[in-house]
Amino acid sequence: MFGKLKALCFGIAVVAASTMNAHAAAFHTYGDVTVSPDGYLATSTNPSGYGGLVLDFTTTPFALSSLTNLSVDYQMTQGTFGGGSPRFSIFDTSGSIAAWVYFGTPLGGGSFADPNPGAQQNTGNYANLLSSDVRVYNNGFGGFGNGNTGQTWAEFVAQAGSTDVGYVTLDLDGGFTGTQQALFNNFTVNDTVVTAAVPEPSTWAMMILGFAGVGFMAYRRKSKHVVRAV
Repeated sequence: MFGKLKALCFGIAVVAASTMNAHAAAFHTYGDVTVSPDGYLATSTNPSGYGGLVLDFTTTPFALSSLTNLSVDYQMTQGTFGGGSPRFSIFDTSGSIAAWVYFGTPLGGGSFADPNPGAQQNTGNYANLLSSDVRVYNNGFGGFGNGNTGQTWAEFVAQAGSTDVGYVTLDLDGGFTGTQQALFNNFTVNDTVVTAAVPEPSTWAMMILGFAGVGFMAYRRKSKHVVRAV
């Protein structure tokens, strides 16, 4: 799905500016994503266009039970929720087994709605053990689930909490239901925050030199469960 990955200078600068915890991550984008001071603009079009953001924790993986903060600022600038998109995907260290955490207001029956269509907003923390929202669909993470039954975050962690997290992605790929375009910023996984703020010109050389050696690793993703949105 990810196609040819692009390591942009903006992305390098963002890693340098990010708040990095003990679980250090490498960051990159995939698919149709452009970056500006306002954020990362992802586009998904019919029949198979897509775009997204990736945080790679495979050098310092951590247990799912340690994932306590998962959020992003977003704005649907074209289209709306549909086709299981947008969502967070949480992969194990193999990069092939995932659970999906869908955006929006759960409507039941695997459907989700954008609470404020077209507005700038924040998901809130989707890794909240106290939330009663059924928005997690596990497709084998930790050896549980088949992608067709929703869970709360607490139920997900109770089942698979000891399984290591290797990657967390932010995905926009429902363009087969109609063109989707979304602006993302402040992609947050625990204490790691990816922001598209552009550094001052005087800091460019230092940032580029400091991160010239960062390697970005592509990985493949299995077919996903499609969740309808209304």
